Amino acid sequence: MNNADFGLSIQKMICEYYCLDVNDRAKAQFDSNYNSSYDSELEPLIPAIFENVKSKPVHLLTYSDEFVGAKQTTSPHNFLLSNGKTLSIRTNKTSDKVAPRTVGQAGFPVLNEYFGDIFGGTIESQYDIKKLVINHIHEI
Repeated sequence: MNNADFGLSIQKMICEYYCLDVNDRAKAQFDSNYNSSYDSELEPLIPAIFENVKSKPVHLLTYSDEFVGAKQTTSPHNFLLSNGKTLSIRTNKTSDKVAPRTVGQAGFPVLNEYFGDIFGGTIESQYDIKKLVINHIHEI
């Protein structure tokens, strides 16, 4: 059981549930990482996710070049929603850590480059990272 398989499995299932087109690169990743043993655990989560965000996915962004910034080569988001917003699926099956898309497990210099302006200062400690995530998750 690993976080990547878990995350790619739920993305594949969301695409199937909402009949979304899947780009070739995402299809290859979904096919090679999909684990059907997660199905019973993930199936009830899919409608619950989109009921909570009060919108439905209309387009898969995973591995696309849509919504990319200057430093990104693929979209940092997984889905475009019917309300025009984006949604990123982050799963955590085996630990208490989640690495943000694009920056991964970044050190302080990279965190400050990407998120210092959102944080409103210099990120210098684990406590600062925690404050950033708690207070600005919607911007990250």
